[in-house]
Amino acid sequence: MPDPASTKRLACRALGVLAMLAGLIFLCISGWLGWWTWVKLARWPRVDATLVSKNISDVGARLVFSYYAGGYRITGVGFVWGPSASVRSALESWAPGTTQRISYDPADPSEVEPIHGYIWGTWGGSIAPAMFSALFWVGGVFVYRGSYDNSGDSPNVEQSVLSKN
Repeated sequence: MPDPASTKRLACRALGVLAMLAGLIFLCISGWLGWWTWVKLARWPRVDATLVSKNISDVGARLVFSYYAGGYRITGVGFVWGPSASVRSALESWAPGTTQRISYDPADPSEVEPIHGYIWGTWGGSIAPAMFSALFWVGGVFVYRGSYDNSGDSPNVEQSVLSKN
């Protein structure tokens, strides 16, 4: 019959490794989101566009713009995500008929990025998962390291060097 303490340590180690892997996966996702945000901010062309309509809901706003791109008149849609109250205050001066500076995707000119600043609303989608991934990874390290008892079976560089001598 297997030793219950040994089984518990093995389960904690497996849980720790899984948490660290989940943290790395979330870190990769946040890295991809950060890269995509940077592409929209740095590489997409910017034009002056006329705001056609603004619909604010509980989770954000849907903005429809009309603008010229590549010599053609384009109607594009952009979104601003966040709580209704903060979106309303951020877009208070954005009335239909006003001219706003937007970025658009050159591969699909109907995709619009209305807010192109280095602010939380723009980067929050990549920063929040990065913080979440760090918590998972650190938690996984603590669970993994905590699975070793105090009898000296903890992986330690000094112990492995001393055992070779």
